[in-house]
Amino acid sequence: LQQQTSILFFRPVKGIITTTFNQNQGRYGVDIATSADGAVSAAYKGLVFNVGYDYHTGYYIEIVHPSGYLTIYRGLGIVFPKCGENVETGQVIGTVFKNKAGTKPQIHFELWSDAYPQDPQNYIGFE
Repeated sequence: LQQQTSILFFRPVKGIITTTFNQNQGRYGVDIATSADGAVSAAYKGLVFNVGYDYHTGYYIEIVHPSGYLTIYRGLGIVFPKCGENVETGQVIGTVFKNKAGTKPQIHFELWSDAYPQDPQNYIGFE
């Protein structure tokens, strides 16, 4: 089901959803299995609000979008834009992290609206 919005969100990576959104279990996004070093794209135009690094999952990036939306991308090996830069819909913002622990490469993707987590599958066709 596509959510009622005038914004057309772009799929951040090509892949298969392995873990779905479940707010009751603290799952505020989806995990998408994909290929290592694959391109990660901005789901919609916006301003890069935060870029950081987590030892276990690699880099992450947070993008603020018009109309109160925020997207979060975790599991990046490289991030191209810096904080304060604008990005366009579909622009490559990084690459998928190569996990040396032997697990399959994946991206964790979250979509928030007015500070509330949303199920990305209600906004984006991941097929």
